[in-house]
Order: sequence, then structure tokens, then C-alpha cells
Amino acid sequence: LRVGYEVSMMATNAVIFVALLLLLSNEVLSSCEIEKNTDYFGDDLGPCAVIDGNEDACCDKCTETEGCKSWTYIKPRLGHGQCCLKSSVKPNRRKDKCCHSGVPRAGSGEKGFYCEDTKTVAPTPLECPCKSIESKKCKLDDWYVCIPEASQCPNSNSK
Repeated sequence: LRVGYEVSMMATNAVIFVALLLLLSNEVLSSCEIEKNTDYFGDDLGPCAVIDGNEDACCDKCTETEGCKSWTYIKPRLGHGQCCLKSSVKPNRRKDKCCHSGVPRAGSGEKGFYCEDTKTVAPTPLECPCKSIESKKCKLDDWYVCIPEASQCPNSNSK
């Protein structure tokens, strides 16, 4: 009787563990990378659209739209906000209280190179954005690295 109870408890614990893993993985997959008070200016896929909801709804729209590589949610002044879908990764990135911006969720079906630092997808490693606005991209051997803007690129191959 005791052995049956222990096996039953192990099975119950395994089910609870798997359920927790699924919940956690779903939460990770469903979260957007959002840069608060940041505008990605230009490179719109089309006109910005009025959207119900907030920046999460704009991220969802980008994730579902073919060719969308980033997005900007313009905060509402009166009523609804606007969602602007972008054809490039973080174009003309700048700090601005007008907006929140971000990139589609990893695994959204976008084809290309996965940029580990920013959890985005770009057509080539060169187009992977730097994490910080105060960074610049330098070529180092056959790779690109982001360094502080004031620093000098190794071998002076600055992008």
C-alpha cells in the first residue's frame, strides 16, 4: 500500500512540475520586448493604425503581420493609441515620451538571423541592433560587436 502511495505522489508531482513548466514557458513566449518612451521613426510598412489596447496589442499585431520587424505604439492623446509597424529592426531609434516601441516575439515565424543580445530577428548579423542607443557597431574578424559610442573600434572597421 505504501509503494502505491509513493508512486501516486511521484506522478502527481510530475504532473504539477510539467504544468508549471508549461505556464512559465507560455509566459516567456507571450511577453514582448518593450522599450518604454522610445520611438522607432520611419520605415513604416503602411499607415499607422488606430488600435484598441496598448503596446502589447501593437506587439501582437506586429507578430501576426508578415514583414513586420519592429513596431511603435504612439500613446493616446485623446482616446485610442496608434500602432505603426516597421519594415526594419529598430529604425532611427530615439528616446521620446510619445511612444513605446519593440520587436516581435521570438519565434514569430520571421526568417533570418537571430540576434541573441536583443532577442530579435534580422536579415543579416550586420542588421542586429545594439542593446543601447549609446552604442555603435564594429566589425571584429567575421562578426559584429556593439561598443560604447565614445570607444574606438578595433581595427577601425566601424559601421
